[in-house]
Amino acid sequence: METILLVEDEEPVLEVVRNLLGLNRYLVIEAHDGYQALAICTDYSDVIHLMITDIIMPQMNGIELAKRARIIRPAMKVLFMSGYVPEYLQQHGLTNEMVLLRKPFDLEDLVLKIRAAREGTTSQQL
Repeated sequence: METILLVEDEEPVLEVVRNLLGLNRYLVIEAHDGYQALAICTDYSDVIHLMITDIIMPQMNGIELAKRARIIRPAMKVLFMSGYVPEYLQQHGLTNEMVLLRKPFDLEDLVLKIRAAREGTTSQQL
């Protein structure tokens, strides 16, 4: 079973994504902000295969979180998600090499983007 760290500051979105991931039998660890996610990266004793993080969050955006988390867990892949337009996200550090899941999405979109993030080397570009 693969472990996914899900980082989302909006509880309804967190719940929906957690449920979608559960349908695909992922072990989901939840964080409500970047600082909580970093603590999990530090304290969690097993492998975290993938972090799915919202890009626009208070205190620390998802791209900064991913950079910091990859220092702690260099093998962890990253999938970014956002409902904002790509041009706005580029102002916050999104590059074309990063895997982006656009909100709203369905289960098929989520599964395809997880596969792309897990198989790609794009998260090495952080």
